[in-house]
Amino acid sequence: MLLTLFGSGMFTLGGIMLFKPMACANGISGFTSKPWFHSFEIASRLIVGLLFLWQSKYSMDP
Repeated sequence: MLLTLFGSGMFTLGGIMLFKPMACANGISGFTSKPWFHSFEIASRLIVGLLFLWQSKYSMDP
């Protein structure tokens, strides 16, 4: 389930980047200039990584 949601989100973001590249670039640039961005990125990567590890026992492939 988690992998499906992650893949769907990546597909959606890829579609947005394909059809509106400048809007996406401006949004990313604006978001990364926030002072709290680095802490948010580290925390989000740790949380997503832990969720993937937790869900790995339900995966059919090693």
